[in-house]
Amino acid sequence: KNKIIISDGIPPINQMWEYRLKTDGYDVKVIQCCNETLSYLQGHNVDLVIVELYSSTRKGLNLIESIRDKISPTLPILSILETYDEMLIEAIHEKGCLDYMVIPFWAGELSFRVNRLLFCG
Repeated sequence: KNKIIISDGIPPINQMWEYRLKTDGYDVKVIQCCNETLSYLQGHNVDLVIVELYSSTRKGLNLIESIRDKISPTLPILSILETYDEMLIEAIHEKGCLDYMVIPFWAGELSFRVNRLLFCG
């Protein structure tokens, strides 16, 4: 099973995404704090990180940068954004995020993006 971390965000929404991804066959862990996410990544093998940027944009950007600098230059990162913001999208790509989604979106779109990042590079 591929291991996915969902970092930060709003707990009820995280539960929906966790349920969807588990239904898709993934091993999913939700971590509510960016610092805890970084600590977890240092000790565990993970295949994808989903970073939610709508609860704390600065912390999320710092997490993406820390993952690239301290954990892995190639670990797939998917960011979830509250609104379409070209400057933020440019910033997350510069930090090393591979893809992003803007809420609201269908659960099937989340599954599609996760599959694409994990299996299509």
